[in-house]
Amino acid sequence: MPPAPTDTGRSRPIDLFGAGLSVFCVVHCVSSAGVLGLLPLAGLAGGEWLHWTLAGVAACAAWIALVTPRVGAPMMLRGLAIAAILALVAGAAERPTVETAPIATIVGGLSLVLAHLLNVVRLKRARTPQPA
Repeated sequence: MPPAPTDTGRSRPIDLFGAGLSVFCVVHCVSSAGVLGLLPLAGLAGGEWLHWTLAGVAACAAWIALVTPRVGAPMMLRGLAIAAILALVAGAAERPTVETAPIATIVGGLSLVLAHLLNVVRLKRARTPQPA
């Protein structure tokens, strides 16, 4: 049986925030043509700063909720989170090509959603008393 997480109270809100932010990233990528066309009307210029900001905030939330040792997430969950962070960074950096950036960002965002939701389920199970 895996060890119980050590900081379940703090991780759940961060997981929910991270999952929500990851969903926002995916929605942003899927609807980027329309949304980016409307940003100037709202006084915002979409561009590189937006991608790096979203990737940075999502990476911080994922790191705090999933990767730090005090959370006690299983290695597979940590690996999924790290791979998702790397995909988001690759998308923001437009690597390997500009054409693959949206794919990397969508895969990274969906992977982070999955990782955060799996962590929420894991923490809920850890708090639920097991029948004797």
